Amino acid sequence: MALEPTPDHCILAYISGHSVSPRGRAAFAVTLRRFVHGKLEKEVTHVVHAADSTLAEREVAALLFLLNCLRLDEPLPVIVRNDYAYTLDSVTKWMEGWKARGWKTSDGKPIKHLDMWMKIDARLKALAPVDLSFQLVPKNSDDALNVEVTELAKKAVAA
Repeated sequence: MALEPTPDHCILAYISGHSVSPRGRAAFAVTLRRFVHGKLEKEVTHVVHAADSTLAEREVAALLFLLNCLRLDEPLPVIVRNDYAYTLDSVTKWMEGWKARGWKTSDGKPIKHLDMWMKIDARLKALAPVDLSFQLVPKNSDDALNVEVTELAKKAVAA
C-alpha cells in the first residue's frame, strides 16, 4: 500500500508516539509542514514528554495535540499521516460505532482513553470546515518524514 501523492498546496502533518514498554517514560512528536506551490513555506515541530504512559496513550495524545493546533479557518487541506493503525482506524472506522454504542467497543467494553477520544470527537466536529484526511503510513516504509517524527519521539523518551 503506497501513500497518496502530496498535493502542492496542503498542510502535511505527521504524528508519532513512543514509550518504554509496556508503561513508563513516554513522548510524542508532531510535525506540521505547510506547502504552497509545492514548496515548504513553514514547519513546526512539537515534542511532548510524559512520565508514565503507554504507546497507545501517546499516539492518541499526539492526535489530540495536532487537532488542537489546527485553525478553523485553514484554507489548505490537512493530511494527517501516522504509522499506528489503532489511532487512524479509531478515527476513520470505529469512532462512529463507539458513539452509537455509548462509547463502547463492539463487544460492549468501555473504550480505552475515553477522555481523549471524546475531546478528539469534539475537535473533529469543530474542524468540520477544514478539509482533513488521514493516511496510514505502511510499516517499514521509507517515508523520511515518518521516520523523522518517530525518531524525535524515541529520542525524547531516551533523554
